[in-house]
Amino acid sequence: MINKDEWLVIGTITSCHGIKGQVKVKSLSDFEERFLKPGFRWLQKKNEQPSKIELISGFKQPGKEIFIIKFDGINTRNHAEQIKKHKILVKTDKLPKLKKEEFHLLELINLEVKTLENNELKIIGKVIN
Repeated sequence: MINKDEWLVIGTITSCHGIKGQVKVKSLSDFEERFLKPGFRWLQKKNEQPSKIELISGFKQPGKEIFIIKFDGINTRNHAEQIKKHKILVKTDKLPKLKKEEFHLLELINLEVKTLENNELKIIGKVIN
């Protein structure tokens, strides 16, 4: 069961893009809309408390898994430099709806891992991460 009060890392800010505060983001998500659709996200520096920030716009670099995004209040290259290496997060209660027979990786946490040996199920561990 997914804890609705937990955070999910969806990307990492890798560098600045241009002089107007845009940043490059390496996606850790299968859902591109997280970097394209305006709305609130959270930034986290190392292991500090996440802080809320508004995504204004974004686009995907053709042929790459890199997004160029613009946050509200980050208007210069100097501002963008200050958020390099920050993680971009969403709350786990904001997970996209899935199709039948699809699942989120978070739903695997705490499940038993089993193997079939000589027609017997044998527990070999538990998913922890």
